[in-house]
Amino acid sequence: MKTPAPIFLTKAAILSAAVLASPGLAADTRAAGTATASILIPLHVEDVQHLHFGLINLDRGKAGHVQVDADGGAFHHFGADRARQTAALAGHFQVRGHRGCQFSVSLDPGLELTGGNTRKILRGRIHHIQVGGRAPEAVPESKSQAVFTTAPSALPDAALGVRVKIGATLALPAEVDEDHYMGRYEIQVLMP
Repeated sequence: MKTPAPIFLTKAAILSAAVLASPGLAADTRAAGTATASILIPLHVEDVQHLHFGLINLDRGKAGHVQVDADGGAFHHFGADRARQTAALAGHFQVRGHRGCQFSVSLDPGLELTGGNTRKILRGRIHHIQVGGRAPEAVPESKSQAVFTTAPSALPDAALGVRVKIGATLALPAEVDEDHYMGRYEIQVLMP
């Protein structure tokens, strides 16, 4: 076995080691960090205007439908008769959040309206959704997919938000009863 070689320290090496170990001359052991916070307005949606199919004068024995477009146009159609619908309103929602926030709108396009007195059900479906200034987007009829989700959009301004408009069609059977029919539908705003 080899014997380790002796280590000789010079006077200068001993003095420099003593200086480095001295508390007054040691390297700084503390540092200051910076704390930041980014506050964002949470994404939220509110109902601004109910989807309203209007007052419908229906001749008994004629089936048809009433359509309200997302851009505000509306008409009713019974057999070969087609006339302009009055007092119909597209559904409107307002989406707000932080500027530039990306979001999509998701919904189940099925509608059910129940008569207040008769409890009979009228069925319909949401057929168009318009997000902001974009052209209305068609909601495809799909038996396999119950939920429809729009392409992503961005909020241009946090204070004003983006208007979401809903267009829908309500089917009217030939023997529908006179009543006030009401139902609910929901949209959900999603962040990617």
